[in-house]
Amino acid sequence: MRQICEGLKHMHEQNILHLDIKPENIMCQTRRGTNVKIIDFGLATRLDPNDVIKISTGTAEFAAPEIVNREPVGFYTDMWAIGVLSYVLLSGLSPFAGDNDIQTLRNVKECSWGFDEESFRFISEEGRDFIQRLLLSNREKRMTVHECLLHPWLTGDHSDRTQEINRQRFLAWRDKIRKQYEDFARYLAPIGRLSEYSSLRKLLADRYKIIETTIDRRQAAPRFVIRPTSQFCYEGQSIKFYCRVIGTATPILSWYRNHSELRQSVRFMKRYTGDDYYFIINRVKLDDRGEYVIRAENTYGAREEVVFLNVQPLPKEIPRPPRTEQTPVRRREPLPYVFWQEESETAPSFTFQLRPRVMQARDTCKLLCCLSGKPVPAVKWYKDGRELSKYEYAMTHSDGVVTMEIIDCKPSDSGKYTCKATNKHGTDETDCVVIVEGNYKKQQLNKQIL
Repeated sequence: MRQICEGLKHMHEQNILHLDIKPENIMCQTRRGTNVKIIDFGLATRLDPNDVIKISTGTAEFAAPEIVNREPVGFYTDMWAIGVLSYVLLSGLSPFAGDNDIQTLRNVKECSWGFDEESFRFISEEGRDFIQRLLLSNREKRMTVHECLLHPWLTGDHSDRTQEINRQRFLAWRDKIRKQYEDFARYLAPIGRLSEYSSLRKLLADRYKIIETTIDRRQAAPRFVIRPTSQFCYEGQSIKFYCRVIGTATPILSWYRNHSELRQSVRFMKRYTGDDYYFIINRVKLDDRGEYVIRAENTYGAREEVVFLNVQPLPKEIPRPPRTEQTPVRRREPLPYVFWQEESETAPSFTFQLRPRVMQARDTCKLLCCLSGKPVPAVKWYKDGRELSKYEYAMTHSDGVVTMEIIDCKPSDSGKYTCKATNKHGTDETDCVVIVEGNYKKQQLNKQIL
């Protein structure tokens, strides 16, 4: 799965969608090797929201809900297929399989699936979490391929797990796939069937159920494939924010603080190399502490990311003994000894509170606050008193900065959000109100109708 994601990462960074990820299109490089390649680019397309493209619903188990609903597709369509493929490889079962293709497509449309208790009994929580973050009906909330490669399932140490997965179900799945192709054994490699399929694709459109659709225009807007992260530093140091932004048209990046753009200067330096962008703050001051907004914009739209800079005063220095007559004179003062005083245990305290937000529908709202306390407090988020799940919202807690993202905002996401921190010494909380406004033109139309 890591190799497949790395191949897909290269494609997505080149603004290319595969749109047909499934077991048949993953080929081993050698007969007994473990290196794999993604094949069959018959449906692959370069991102252009003005073009009509072709997609296939022939393999119902791997068709994303937007394909079933005849809606525009995007990079998230490939990520749905990655989630299904992971499920199949770990269990040998299809998460959406019904008695026939119609039932299967209905299950996909309703996003009706679950973990088979017997097949996933010995599968790690990281593996389950990986799948859960991909098989989401809300396409905007699915992990990107870059986020997949950073997921603990693909990066963590699993050397303690030595039990082999039961292969019998997967072998049955493999045999089922082979029966779909006539004279399967006649070809030494699937590339033979691939070339045959590609050359006859127009003639076999009915067999492979190829339909026409478009690409989601929002996918052509700038994409933060590597998001900037919040930073921590001491007063007087320099910090660097880094991100990678890709778009169909070259994006322009701007940095803001308190609604004011930070222009290029000696203190605020902007650098870029290809798709990699850097924002450097030199000689950081305590007043620099706070939220920063990174805005990327091109002809297709704009996206924003919010980060936090946490600045602390310099640590205390060990007091120097007074100089006496016996003290030899030094031509150069010795460097100061910095005393890294260990922080005593304290109750949680939000040193930077949540702030109210007014968002437009389909935007991403990032709630951010700053937290101190030792031992590190456990953090929970609530909306109108209901605890929120990490599978619904992206949550982070690092270097004293706590964040939560409401992706693809809807008017129903409006409400009071509370962040509560707890450790053995006590509890603290902060809250804010989020208002999500609907489409302005739709609102005006409704007013005219009324």
